[in-house]
Amino acid sequence: LPSTEVLAGDKLPRKEIQTLLSEGIIDSDEKVEYFYSAGLLSILEDGNLLTDRRVISYFKNDADEIEIYELFFPDIRNFELIQQGSYLSDSIYQVNGYGEDNWLIIYLSTEAGGDQRFIDALQQKLNNIQNPIEEAG
Repeated sequence: LPSTEVLAGDKLPRKEIQTLLSEGIIDSDEKVEYFYSAGLLSILEDGNLLTDRRVISYFKNDADEIEIYELFFPDIRNFELIQQGSYLSDSIYQVNGYGEDNWLIIYLSTEAGGDQRFIDALQQKLNNIQNPIEEAG
């Protein structure tokens, strides 16, 4: 059964990483930094990820097919809290790209502050793109 918490990538079971790879949700050279699934029986029902290069949201549609939405960090304009979660409900964020129809929704468990860790890490990624550290030399 999926964890009820937002997991740091190094805490994500190898079996679940293999599932994400085999379903084409992540690439083999991609590092998962945070992961959360609101799925009840399988992580394939629903998932939200922060990797070393993008934010991903996916879910199974009514035809039992996985729909994957993604925004790479350079394509993200900002994000906003849509609904603050509680111990009964997930926090909901909208991540906005630069185009009008370029956005996705992520759901994050508030358990153990996981939603805030995910969002803080996303903010750090965006800060690094907007203010890159110049190489010495």
